[in-house]
Amino acid sequence: HYLLFYHRAAPDDSVASPRALAAALALSPAAYMRKSALAAAQIGDWELLRSLAWAGADYHAARKALAKNPAKARRRKPKSVIGWEPFVAAAVAHDAPPDLVDYFLGLIADPEARIKLATRCKHWAVVARTLESLADLHRLRQLRAFIIRKHGRFGDVRLLDLVDGALARLGT
Repeated sequence: HYLLFYHRAAPDDSVASPRALAAALALSPAAYMRKSALAAAQIGDWELLRSLAWAGADYHAARKALAKNPAKARRRKPKSVIGWEPFVAAAVAHDAPPDLVDYFLGLIADPEARIKLATRCKHWAVVARTLESLADLHRLRQLRAFIIRKHGRFGDVRLLDLVDGALARLGT
């Protein structure tokens, strides 16, 4: 991690270069990306973490798809080479701002995987928005009951309002 902390900009032919060390140790690009994400989170460089995420994403493929068929491409989420879960885990483990964690959670394409990971990270707003997008009234009601049990009716008013708004929009 030392090289990733302090020598990220070292030229590739330098002994201090993280890329040269990765090549010498025969690290796969995915393993190097995971190590880089963890190092960025450990030093609290959230912009670097976000840029690493996009460096490993199929951003250009998504842009090409958008040019071909805008309606279909807007529904498509970008995919990361290593998945978005390592970025969520690194951000949560090193106390990233909640909006950054929510951002990475929102990039997970599979709604059930997003709900599971957001539940594990206790990002209830992401869970509520995902359940609303799935029109899952039963689990939204369960989430509302959980929030009231855990925080009381006046504990987390914004979260309760978010869930109540989702329930209202879905027709209950």
